[in-house]
Amino acid sequence: MAEILQPVVVEVGKKKKREIRNLKSGRGRLMDEVQRTVQATVARLQADHPDKKIVPVVSVVRRKKKSEQRSKRANKMFRF
Repeated sequence: MAEILQPVVVEVGKKKKREIRNLKSGRGRLMDEVQRTVQATVARLQADHPDKKIVPVVSVVRRKKKSEQRSKRANKMFRF
């Protein structure tokens, strides 16, 4: 049976729109951080699992402001 490896999750915290846009286009400090993390993970896993491939998955999460959430909820309540 194949061994299942745990995902590596990196929390980078709150970032500006420009930094996120640069990450999406493959540039900037966030992209450098992703590359460093992937390289460190590959180096760590090479000894135990030399045939494993690393596929980076980057997810950008944005929270809605409370005022936006309330206004959408209010719009749903008053629909006819």
